[in-house]
Amino acid sequence: MEVSDGKIGTIPQLRKIHALIRELSMHTGTAFQDMKLLVKDKAGLCTVRDLEGKEFIDCKSFGDLSTEELGLVIETCFEIGKTVNLNLT
Repeated sequence: MEVSDGKIGTIPQLRKIHALIRELSMHTGTAFQDMKLLVKDKAGLCTVRDLEGKEFIDCKSFGDLSTEELGLVIETCFEIGKTVNLNLT
């Protein structure tokens, strides 16, 4: 067990997020990485950037998020689950 100061998310939160994404992926038939990107986008973790005239999507890593931000990602997973008729709670 680790003590969190609220600045960096906890390992149990990261495990929970990956488990939820795995369940969503299996339920919808969407590839894990695609579902992970969808969750990040819905949680507001992605931005479109312009690099030398080309646009690309830049998303934050779950490992760089605070406990509060990871909590919001978990809630986002629950919301996506509701839209696809999957009870994740």
